[in-house]
Amino acid sequence: MLLHQLVDRFGPAIVFVNTMGAALGLPVSTMPTLIVVGASIALMAVNGGAFWSPLAGVLCVAVASGVLGDLVWF
Repeated sequence: MLLHQLVDRFGPAIVFVNTMGAALGLPVSTMPTLIVVGASIALMAVNGGAFWSPLAGVLCVAVASGVLGDLVWF
């Protein structure tokens, strides 16, 4: 399975786990994951897929997992 196929299939889950781990204090970098998932969504848009709804979904997942991770600390 290629990287873009993996991201197309499990993109929001990967973003959720990565962002949650970063919010909980794990030494993971979130920015490369967000860039890869965003580029994959843009590539799908070039090939005729939707653009704004998957991008908004990934943004909501990232914000929700960051907030949930921060709530654990407080």
